Amino acid sequence: MAESDKEDRTLPASQKRLADAREEGNLPRARELTTLGMLGGSIATLLFTADELARGAQQVLRHGLTIERRAIGDPSAMARHFANVALEGFGVFAPLMTVAFVGALIGTLALGGWNFTTKPLGVKFDRMNPVNGIGRMFSMHTFAQVGKGLLAVVLVGAVALSYSSGSFSELPALAASEVHAAIGAGADRLGGALLLLIFPLIGIGAADGALAWWKHASDLRMTAQDIKDEMKESEGNQEVKGKIRAQQRAMARRRMMAAVPNADVVVTNPTHYAVALSYKEGQTGAPTVVAKGVDITAARIREIADEAGVLIVEAPPLARALYANTELEQEIPGALFSAVAQVLAYVYRLRHGIAAGELGEVPVPPGMDPLEKEMAKAAAA
Repeated sequence: MAESDKEDRTLPASQKRLADAREEGNLPRARELTTLGMLGGSIATLLFTADELARGAQQVLRHGLTIERRAIGDPSAMARHFANVALEGFGVFAPLMTVAFVGALIGTLALGGWNFTTKPLGVKFDRMNPVNGIGRMFSMHTFAQVGKGLLAVVLVGAVALSYSSGSFSELPALAASEVHAAIGAGADRLGGALLLLIFPLIGIGAADGALAWWKHASDLRMTAQDIKDEMKESEGNQEVKGKIRAQQRAMARRRMMAAVPNADVVVTNPTHYAVALSYKEGQTGAPTVVAKGVDITAARIREIADEAGVLIVEAPPLARALYANTELEQEIPGALFSAVAQVLAYVYRLRHGIAAGELGEVPVPPGMDPLEKEMAKAAAA
């Protein structure tokens, strides 16, 4: 990544970028936190079980050095003997190893958490390029890792040397003492040394964890253009989506207009609203809205209905109520059954020459006419 590109990446990573990085196995990990977890668990186990471990080690040593005379000349007997001693030793130190493993696992998962993915197993040819490999060898990240390792060695070595320098004079007496006492004293000194070592490791682990978290966040930073590209990718090109929506509206409008000639009646405002209804004799359901519109669309519906010979009935409150409370290709709501039935009955009488003249006022239930709501709001204001 070029330096200029890094300077442009000033925005924090988006949730999608973080999720993609996680899917790729790119998570913050700190080696020193793993070391800290392993040593911390081991030291805690030693502090609480030092006596049991010392007695177990002494027992394993005693059994290992106790060999029957007849077994010395029998290779199979010696193999069984040392296998039993190894199993006994494993049983003694199994809790320590288990705690160390769990501590290492906790240290590994402390930053990025658990993540399972097979993508890092894929072949990456760019990592086989020797030029890229040399660049990674002499990168700032590599120098930082080397410097961190050297600092850890110096700190741990200084603590170990400071502690052990005071114990050199006790080594001859410890070597000449009885085995049980020597093992117990050695375990105590080892526990004290490890307890002192844990303090520099805590500082190193915390610093390494903070550095790993910062580097991971820094590597995933984005530019303003990255954000825009990601939004386009996730939401789609807005211009293309707008054209698609416009085409869908045009197609729906054409289908709606094509259904007007098959309607039974068009209820109008008479100028602003128009709703075309279809109801065939013997139909079990309620009348269906096949077209509706306001202003220019309403005028076009009236024009098509007039050309097709569909009856146009003026019922302003009902037209407004139908437009506000219905959906295309849906049956009318039950509250408007009575008003629509009155209109359909009038249409039936006109077709059979039973009635003539105007329909008259068609009342609608209170709250269905949008004009009524607007007048109520205006009066309240």
